[in-house]
Amino acid sequence: MALLRDKKIILLILVLGIFGLTFSQTQAQVNDSYVDILWEADSYTPPFYKGKALKVGPQSVKFVAMARVFDDSGRIISNSNLYYKWKLSGRVVGSVSGLGQESVVIGTSLRSSQVSVEIWSGDQETMYVEGSTLVKDSEPEILVYKNDPLMGVLFNKVLDDSVINEEEIKVTAFPYYFTTISSSGSNLDWTWRLNNNRVSSGVGISSLVFRKEGSGGRALFSVEVENIKNVFQDTKKSFIVNLSE
Repeated sequence: MALLRDKKIILLILVLGIFGLTFSQTQAQVNDSYVDILWEADSYTPPFYKGKALKVGPQSVKFVAMARVFDDSGRIISNSNLYYKWKLSGRVVGSVSGLGQESVVIGTSLRSSQVSVEIWSGDQETMYVEGSTLVKDSEPEILVYKNDPLMGVLFNKVLDDSVINEEEIKVTAFPYYFTTISSSGSNLDWTWRLNNNRVSSGVGISSLVFRKEGSGGRALFSVEVENIKNVFQDTKKSFIVNLSE
């Protein structure tokens, strides 16, 4: 949060001295305007995900300046009458700056990025308030769920090291924070392995049907996904499945 330019309150002080009353004037400063910057990356999260979409590598990020700006008389200034000057790593992003531009999309780089906004009067003569936020680069993730033939994907339980009692089970993997519109997007290349042997691979193959053969035992599953349009977005998930007798 950052605060607006100070409001000035003039105080008159009466001083009684040997020569009678004298007047002294001073000024006190009051800050009551502010701006908070919220952000969310243009990245994929699965259904029912309650968190924020994070940034992985170069990605577009949406920023919203949540501001309350007051004029000298204490009245709130409408956002449409304010000039928003957005900056990325200290440089003005002119393409998104302007009147009423409290919500913008800015392309970020591979590294963590410092994004700031200055809020000015419409004529850009007076800067009222400024704020900044650090957009950290994150790591992508994969979570794997059971895909029930009747109930669909069971998002209430992640399929980590598990015991499988069924003869056949379908699992579906979901990537977190990739630049894609769905887990089976055409830009995602998947590879599934069982005990380090490739069993399935290809673009959009985010699900696998496993059939138990023979007696029970332990099996090592792994799934890897890569964004073929963004070399900075790839990750792998491994887990052990205990096959019941």
